[in-house]
Amino acid sequence: MVSRRGAPVLTTVGTILAFAGFTALFAGGPASDLIPYLTATESLDRATAYQLGSGLELGPHAAVTGIIFVLGHLVGTVLLGLAMWRARVAPAWLALGLAVSQPIHLISVMTGLRPLDLVGWGLTAVGFGAASWALLRMRNDEFDLRPVPQQVSTP
Repeated sequence: MVSRRGAPVLTTVGTILAFAGFTALFAGGPASDLIPYLTATESLDRATAYQLGSGLELGPHAAVTGIIFVLGHLVGTVLLGLAMWRARVAPAWLALGLAVSQPIHLISVMTGLRPLDLVGWGLTAVGFGAASWALLRMRNDEFDLRPVPQQVSTP
């Protein structure tokens, strides 16, 4: 919301992707929670409950929500950082820090460098926090999009 006036297209696309991505993380529900639940409340042994949970995690629903999560939160956060930079609602280093935060997280996951993940998610938290702070300080007349000038038609 803080960058939509200065970069409406980037903000809209980034918001849609990030929202879909972060929502998809929880859309499937954690299949691993089935194992203790089924073994405690049903008369299933652990091996059968584990097979059920593994089957759910390997199914198409989990694959689709996983792809939406990875692409959505990664690309969406990059676009939101670029929108903040283009709209000039935060210092350039902070907006660009948000833009590179999730690629840093991806590199951390792919390489197994967990301290690097702290940098990636730390930049995400600081970037979204700065956007929230800027939104709180925004005056009401700055919040809405600028009015579209009316075209005067000549007869």
